[in-house]
Amino acid sequence: MDVSTTLEELDLPTLKGLFRAESAWAEPRDDSDLKQLQRSLRSSEQSDEKISAVKGSLTVYGSLPLDYLIETPDVIVSDYVHVFLHGMVNRREYRPPMFYRRSSSRRTRGVCLFLSDPVFHVSEDAGVGWYLSAYSKLRPAIETLIAEICARHGLNGIVWHGTSSGGYAAIRMALDSSMPSVALAAAPHNDPRDAPHWHMYEEIKSIANGTDPVPLSDLLETTVNARSGVVTLINDRDWHHLYAHLPHIMIAKGVTSRRHYLARSGLGHFGYRESDYWEAYEAAIAMLSDLLKRKAGA
Repeated sequence: MDVSTTLEELDLPTLKGLFRAESAWAEPRDDSDLKQLQRSLRSSEQSDEKISAVKGSLTVYGSLPLDYLIETPDVIVSDYVHVFLHGMVNRREYRPPMFYRRSSSRRTRGVCLFLSDPVFHVSEDAGVGWYLSAYSKLRPAIETLIAEICARHGLNGIVWHGTSSGGYAAIRMALDSSMPSVALAAAPHNDPRDAPHWHMYEEIKSIANGTDPVPLSDLLETTVNARSGVVTLINDRDWHHLYAHLPHIMIAKGVTSRRHYLARSGLGHFGYRESDYWEAYEAAIAMLSDLLKRKAGA
C-alpha cells in the first residue's frame, strides 16, 4: 500500500494554475481507499508506550465550560505542547466532547492538549463554533492552561493543530498567543462568515456569547507577534477553500512566517492522507524551531 507523500509547496502562480487546468472543478475522488490507508497507518502506529490522560473542564463564561484532555507520554521527546482544535462535528454521529486527532497525535511524541469547542454546551444541535464563544475569556483561559503545562514539563513553544473551522481557530490562537507559536492548519477558513455553514452558528451566536469573527487576513496584517507562524495544508480538490479562503491568507501582509502546501491527492475537503499531514507537520516544527532561534538571537 502506497504511503508516499503527495505534498508540494504552494504559491500564488501554482494556485492560479489549478483553476486554469482542465481538471479544475472536478469532483474529488472516492475516499474509501484513503480511509483504509488511514486505518492501517493508525494500527501500525500503536505502541507500548504509556500515556497518562487527564480530563478536565474550565468555566470560561457564566456556565459555559471548556472541556479538555491532556495526554502525556512517559518519555517526552518534543519540546512543544501540541494543541488540537477540531472542525465541524455531526452531532448525530459524534457525542461531545470532541478530541481531534487523539489517535494519531502520538506521532508528536509530546504533551498533547485537546480542546472541545464550548459551543456544544449551548445546543444539542450545535456542530460548529470556530471557538468564538466568549473568545475574550476563552483565549486567556486556554493560554493559562498551556502555560501551566509548559512550566510543568519545561516546554517552550506551541503547535496549534486544526482543520477547517478548527484551522481558523488554530491560526487565530497562534497569532494571539504570548508564546512562540505555529499553527498547522488544514483547509482553514479565512472568514467564517464565508463558510457554507456559518448560518448554523449565527442562529445561536447570541446565547453562546459569540463574537463576530475577524478575518485571518486582517489579523495577519495587524499582528505584531513576530514569534508566530502559519503552515497550511489543503487538498487539490478542495475547491471552496482553495478559492474562497486560502488566497486571502496567502496574500495578506504582516510579520508572521508562512508556508503553504498543496496535497496532490485528488481529495476534497474531508479527509487527509496521514503522510501528507505529517510532512506538513515537520515543516511546522522546523518553523517553530527557527522562531525560537530568532528569539534567542534577539
